[in-house]
Amino acid sequence: MYKSGGCNCNAVRFRLLREPVFTHICHCKQCQRSSGGAFNVSTVVLVEDFEFDDCTPDTHHVSGPTGIEYEAWGCDNCGCTIGGKSVAPTELMVVRPGTLDDTTGIEPKAHIWTREKQDWVEIPEGMPAFEENYDPKQVWPQSSLDRLSED
Repeated sequence: MYKSGGCNCNAVRFRLLREPVFTHICHCKQCQRSSGGAFNVSTVVLVEDFEFDDCTPDTHHVSGPTGIEYEAWGCDNCGCTIGGKSVAPTELMVVRPGTLDDTTGIEPKAHIWTREKQDWVEIPEGMPAFEENYDPKQVWPQSSLDRLSED
């Protein structure tokens, strides 16, 4: 196991079996609203590397800024959102890194949807930033891209 995490009340617990593929910050209006802040941090993991611990999360569907339907998972007791994945078949999902018990080593490497970011948010110099989304083949490290083709 790589790391474990859970909601605020610990009713929903999960495990990451391997290290994440990538972490980015999204500044879209929907992420601002759902996080209650200026942005949302998303840690991308392979679906096969994520497991819930003997619990059933609350599930609801939302549409992202690109119109893709997304299944979000959280706790119906404390309201904490853990993460989720696209409803369309995919091998990737996201975890909100603040729900990890230990956030050591989780560091955003890019900013997306910056055309909707709050004016007062400053992106560090040299940090990759994109007005909308990015092409993972151009941004992710090769080691992460190689994991997508593993069987």
